[in-house]
Amino acid sequence: MTSLTVFLLDRIAEDEAAVQPPGRGSAVPSRGAHAPAPGRWNAERIRAECEAKRRIVKLAMLQEDLYRVRHDDFQQGATAAVLETLRHLAQVYADHPDFDRSWTL
Repeated sequence: MTSLTVFLLDRIAEDEAAVQPPGRGSAVPSRGAHAPAPGRWNAERIRAECEAKRRIVKLAMLQEDLYRVRHDDFQQGATAAVLETLRHLAQVYADHPDFDRSWTL
């Protein structure tokens, strides 16, 4: 799941960078072809959405860590729902060159 979480955090950072006011630094130096164009959507909503997505990904990473302490196989039981949630989040970036087709639902 690490590559999926890294992929999502990178895409979220790109989305945030795309709505930064001019002259402000961002976590991503280049917006790239797959980030939304500035002004295309409501910037405040995009920033709020990015923060919500980031929290979901971080909760999933915490869940993964806690599960591994108690079990040998992360892919079992209720934790599979966490992975499916992340796959849903990743689908909006399916056209990105770093998207792994194994994340397809």
